Amino acid sequence: MTINMGNELFMDNHNLEPSVRRNSVGTRQFQERSKIFTLNHFGVHPRTIAWFMNRHISTVNRWVLRLRDGKGICDQKRSGRPRIYTDATQLKTIAFYCCLQRETV
Repeated sequence: MTINMGNELFMDNHNLEPSVRRNSVGTRQFQERSKIFTLNHFGVHPRTIAWFMNRHISTVNRWVLRLRDGKGICDQKRSGRPRIYTDATQLKTIAFYCCLQRETV
């Protein structure tokens, strides 16, 4: 039995711009979690998966259990901290500092 995991395991995205890295996180997490589940489905031991994927064993076990229970591969919704400023206030602050930056240059 062979499992073709592709070359993305060996790709390094540290040289990418921060905005590109930030936007690719969801896809990367989705692919990683899919690989964890696939390897487990084909009988690979969780410790081997953790070593191969460079993740802690508890992370591998957590995702295997979540996927087996049908909870999905995506992150759960988090409530997070309530927003302090409105969108309008944030945009005004950004505009102010952009104008200030333009005047000093």
